[in-house]
Amino acid sequence: MLRNIEKRRQELKDAIDSFKEKLLSDGYEFEISDNIVEEVLKTYQMLLTGLHDVHAEGTNLHISKVASGLEISINYMQPIKCSQIAMNIALNAQLALTVAFTFVFSKIIDNLDFKLSGPEEDLLKEHHNWLLLTLSDSPFDYSIICNSLFWKAFLLSVTQRLQLEG
Repeated sequence: MLRNIEKRRQELKDAIDSFKEKLLSDGYEFEISDNIVEEVLKTYQMLLTGLHDVHAEGTNLHISKVASGLEISINYMQPIKCSQIAMNIALNAQLALTVAFTFVFSKIIDNLDFKLSGPEEDLLKEHHNWLLLTLSDSPFDYSIICNSLFWKAFLLSVTQRLQLEG
């Protein structure tokens, strides 16, 4: 179990460092804590405490749950600080999405030239919008959007399978 924590810590650090480098190369001015990895992992562990209880002792969480926990932790914490509030929220949402994407697809990305299709990119844009919405004071029921993302992903999966079979 400790090996997984160290592995996750390094993967998270690498993903955040890569994102920071991109922001700097794109000319963004921002601040970010030197302890961001530990802060995200602490929030992640707090959020997933109840989820671990439903799994048998010693089992690993599916990578999608790890990615989701890290994404929600980053979006909740808002570790990137910059002068404009809207930009602050947008950059943190993008960091959260980037970290989750990296965790889910790390094995695929490392092994081949990976490019998203138009519908996949659209789904990620909708998910990014969901991340932005979760930070608003709107009384909107986010479970509807989450559930709709599942159905959209399921539809995409079935549609692609049918195209391959067809």
